[in-house]
Amino acid sequence: MSIAPVPAFAEDEAAEQHDEVTVEGVRQPYRGNFTMREIPQAIATIDAGTLQENNILRLTDALDLNASVARQNTLGGLWDSFAVRGFAGDENLPSGYLVNGFNAGRGFSGQRDVAGIERIEVLKGPAAAVLGRGEPGGTINLVTKQAELGRTFGTAGLQYRSFDTLRAEGDAN
Repeated sequence: MSIAPVPAFAEDEAAEQHDEVTVEGVRQPYRGNFTMREIPQAIATIDAGTLQENNILRLTDALDLNASVARQNTLGGLWDSFAVRGFAGDENLPSGYLVNGFNAGRGFSGQRDVAGIERIEVLKGPAAAVLGRGEPGGTINLVTKQAELGRTFGTAGLQYRSFDTLRAEGDAN
């Protein structure tokens, strides 16, 4: 690596340059710019369509769809607690998952709702210890919905359940 001096530009030369930056995609921290097929890792995905088809509202219910994830004691529903491939990870942390590749354990976090989640990724095996939170069994990554420029759309939903439970949900772009 070499360091060379960079000449300073005059203000009029800098004003003439009009560079545009276009973002064409979002990169997951542990995946890079590769398709799922090109990665030597075991990654299982639960997409938003599956969550909607099964009328899933909580993260723990969504993780029941993956055979590698088992529920653990939540102390009466205080937070999400699960084990991946038999390893529960650190039970002192409020969450054992990542959100968009970043640690989600910031203080107390109650049970996670799946509203606003595009997909749930379960990274299994030794790669999770290197690229995830350090658990040898695996890591859960929640990928949230991203805004789409130039498109306008939205959804709304209303649910009435037993014990006079009412839930309203909306999503707009």
